[in-house]
Amino acid sequence: MMTTILTTDRLRLRTFEPEDAALVAEYVGDWDVCSKLTRVPYPYTREMADQWVASHNASPDIICAIEVDGAFAGCIAQELEYGYWLGKPFWGKGIMTEASRAFVTYLFEEEGMHDLGASFFKDNPASGVVLERCGFSVTGESKVFCLARDAEVDRYDVTTNRHVWEDLKDNW
Repeated sequence: MMTTILTTDRLRLRTFEPEDAALVAEYVGDWDVCSKLTRVPYPYTREMADQWVASHNASPDIICAIEVDGAFAGCIAQELEYGYWLGKPFWGKGIMTEASRAFVTYLFEEEGMHDLGASFFKDNPASGVVLERCGFSVTGESKVFCLARDAEVDRYDVTTNRHVWEDLKDNW
């Protein structure tokens, strides 16, 4: 049963459904998406997508599908760290900033979190812009192994906390 976690003016964040796997495979199977993610292999197959979607029920993590006007568009999650991805047809429209602001608010208000950590690859400045717009600031740099690239990738580490969010949220 699909559960809506929250809604915004344009978006709905909800639990994943098995039928989402086809678009997960299509969107994450795109090199331009996959190569910006840490733990996703390339090529990314439909079978991998089916398994990933099915794994959510047993996960303690908060993993949401992003829906734009009823269409599946991507994922936002609080797992090992805060993260997200968006299908290429939805890039450049402010969707991830809107989803992230709503999700950060949800994590602080509903989940009672106090600190959030995330990271983004140095060659993915658009993700850095989204995080900055949501109150995250760079706290360091590190390297991480990217499965899709089969290589170590330089990244920025970022954090935010409840106090930063409380100062920003009214202007979102």
